[in-house]
Amino acid sequence: MTILDEIKPTRRQRLYDLVRDAGIDVSHWETTKGNSSSAASNPKYCYNWSFVRDDVVVLNLWHQEMEETEGVVRCALNPRETARQDTCVRVARAQQMDLALRQAKMAHLPIRVIINAGARKKASGNTSQVKHRLLDSVEWSVESYDTLTGHCTLARGKPQPVFIDQFTAWAEGFESPKKKTVTTEVTERCSKVRRQVLERANGYCEYCKSPGLNTPTGQIFLETHHVIPLSEGGPDKPDNVVALCPNHHREAHHGATQDSIRQQLLAHLKTIA
Repeated sequence: MTILDEIKPTRRQRLYDLVRDAGIDVSHWETTKGNSSSAASNPKYCYNWSFVRDDVVVLNLWHQEMEETEGVVRCALNPRETARQDTCVRVARAQQMDLALRQAKMAHLPIRVIINAGARKKASGNTSQVKHRLLDSVEWSVESYDTLTGHCTLARGKPQPVFIDQFTAWAEGFESPKKKTVTTEVTERCSKVRRQVLERANGYCEYCKSPGLNTPTGQIFLETHHVIPLSEGGPDKPDNVVALCPNHHREAHHGATQDSIRQQLLAHLKTIA
């Protein structure tokens, strides 16, 4: 039996209950209906495709639009394009879903997926009819999201970081530096800043534009570098940090051209600010 077979819904469950079980507050569903017994059928919420909380995104996805490849279940979707082509209230629902996907991507939020099975709307004038649904027990994540087109691919399971630097590599065991006891004062680098810079670089050295190193786990390795060093009062912010290939990172610290590299990197950061 495939994973897709295992997660195919076989029972009709209420969206209200599944959204609540995923961690979303549903008490406001009662507001416009007036009582808790009819809250689950509140049309203001029960037909939505997405729900967002500060630390989780909940999405309605169709089982028949999922694919399984080498043991990984994925779902490709583009609600932004749906909003362009559709009409009436579905436009707002699609736009809301696109916003939820962007939030999940930018904030690295986990996604809980409500899997629907039934008759999926295919043409204008038809309506979708859900026969069965369930809340997947496994978290999903945004594998890719194109900010220009809105095309998105979701994957079942927690993703590995696509991009790593020298600090991430040590933490994950990619490198095994020798350990020794020292007494010193260090400034801790912000992991969120490093992650933002690595994603901005998209796998390429921001100085020479050469691709980063491919690791055995399929990740792309670059080294993050403070253009104005922290020891000189440089801020630990994306507008002072770049991703470099190991050679140019060493040169930026120790090479005869380090001053020239610093000026070029500062000019580069101004162009993307």
